[in-house]
Amino acid sequence: MIIKYFRAYLLSFVAFCLLCPTLHAADSADTIKVLSEGSSRPHEVPVDIVKMCPVLDNMMEGLGGYKAIPEVLPILGIKAALFTQFIDFLKAIKTALGAKDLSEVTKPALRNAFEAELLPQKNDSAQLLRLITAANFLGVNEAVAIGTKNWAKNYAKMPSGFNDLNDALKEVIIGHLTPKEFMALVSANAREDLEGSFNIALKVHYDETVPEGETAKHYYENLRQISGFVRIPGGQYEIGSPETELNHRDNEKLHRVTLSPFSIMEATVTQEDYEKVTGTNPSYDQKTGNYPVENVTWIDAEAFAKKKSQNDPNYNYRLPTEAEIEVAFRGGTKTAYVSGDDEASIDKYVWYDKNLENKTHPAKSTHDNDYGIYRSSVWEWTQDWYDKDYCGSEGLDPIGPTKGSSRVIRGGSFCSNAQCCRSAYRSSVSPARHGSFLGFRLVRTKK
Repeated sequence: MIIKYFRAYLLSFVAFCLLCPTLHAADSADTIKVLSEGSSRPHEVPVDIVKMCPVLDNMMEGLGGYKAIPEVLPILGIKAALFTQFIDFLKAIKTALGAKDLSEVTKPALRNAFEAELLPQKNDSAQLLRLITAANFLGVNEAVAIGTKNWAKNYAKMPSGFNDLNDALKEVIIGHLTPKEFMALVSANAREDLEGSFNIALKVHYDETVPEGETAKHYYENLRQISGFVRIPGGQYEIGSPETELNHRDNEKLHRVTLSPFSIMEATVTQEDYEKVTGTNPSYDQKTGNYPVENVTWIDAEAFAKKKSQNDPNYNYRLPTEAEIEVAFRGGTKTAYVSGDDEASIDKYVWYDKNLENKTHPAKSTHDNDYGIYRSSVWEWTQDWYDKDYCGSEGLDPIGPTKGSSRVIRGGSFCSNAQCCRSAYRSSVSPARHGSFLGFRLVRTKK
């Protein structure tokens, strides 16, 4: 993410040249006087905190560095209250870290401090938006990234000042939301004119622009209904289960993975979908087109993805990785089941042996999760070779081991008990195996 602040810097630098031509030596200066918009008196900012704000730091570098500073450094485009609040926020970070010079703190330590100070428990929705806005203006990108992520996770479903943000910040926040979560934001702020936000969401979630004669809102809502895909935000996620989880298994090591944004099918490939691409329907339980295709091997699923990619001028398709499918199935939850820590309510979200009659059901479960993902009545193939210890499940976009004898399947099926439908549950079968309990869904990328 790159937040552009050059214009703000340029305006402020011009203002400096016009208003404050006097420089003085500052070899031992502890603070720099900064005059923000609407303030009658300059704010004394410690030099190390000035260095933490790229807009201010660039202005100083443009003057030849910190050996000579202006009597007053004016900065246009940010109101005094916002500026003061953010400087106080950085001072609080400095105090929390016990740092003598904030500009010399390591990036990991600073990131952890931002995470701690930008938590919703310490900031209400409006205050967090103010901090994000000031951080964006001053070019403190790490604070923007963390603040927008926390705001999107905790405040997107309530009325807010979201529509007052500039487009760059709106885009970052929408990037942290799935389409279903974005529609919750829209619903919470229904009295606002959010047409511009729909334009941004079209770009972020579907890589589309609104056609002539359409409104962005209508076009977005239509795409959401017909595309069949959900964009999952990139970021760090936990997969696996803690040892304290009921029915935890020793192949479910709890660990973090980092994923790029990805678009995954909201439900499994149906018999109709499969027949359109291949001309055949291998399913044992042949029903109407909205039932999951089953009785497919991993090899069949790979061949389907390849052929669908060849037929589609816009997208390439592949099986999801094990990490991607667990993140999608969880829908933001950290509990044993998508519905909680016990099986009391899973029949709303999962097809399994207690709510089925030993046969497949429609591809979509009764309810989708908070990401807009539906579970199926068949196990789902993934890209990954199976490894008991999660070998290859680290770093960015992990793909598992480079070789093996069986492929990972996830999700449970109509003949599975509740334990197999836990979000962390892993199983595996030979890639040549087929049966009425095996199906799949796909991830797509723009060509």
